[in-house]
Amino acid sequence: MLLMMAGAYLWTEFGMGNRWSWMLCLGKTSLMVYWVHVMLVYGDVAKPLKRALSIPETALATLLVTLSMVALAAAWLWWKAGGHPQPLSPLRARARWLRAVSVSGSRLSARWPIETLCKTPSIAVCASTHTP
Repeated sequence: MLLMMAGAYLWTEFGMGNRWSWMLCLGKTSLMVYWVHVMLVYGDVAKPLKRALSIPETALATLLVTLSMVALAAAWLWWKAGGHPQPLSPLRARARWLRAVSVSGSRLSARWPIETLCKTPSIAVCASTHTP
């Protein structure tokens, strides 16, 4: 199990690049996806289907719920990003990081994600698009 987790981390960190990942999408919205799937599977929506599906129908229902949760997670992230998500290239993210650190005047931990910096009101340069 530990080797599988290490392999998943290495693939996510180094092998995947800047491509879209359904696992990262689900990971960023896990609480919402969990809540919606519990309401679907255990709520009143599924009462007529409980103990009435065959094994192939159950497999199909599982696949449909999984795909709908991935679609919901992707739509939620798209909506939160303002309807037009634009992934940052690694060079652009580093440039933002360096501008933010140089403007703030304080030594920030390198473990802080860029999203945390951009949500900090004292660092207004994150919102700007020009380079100094």
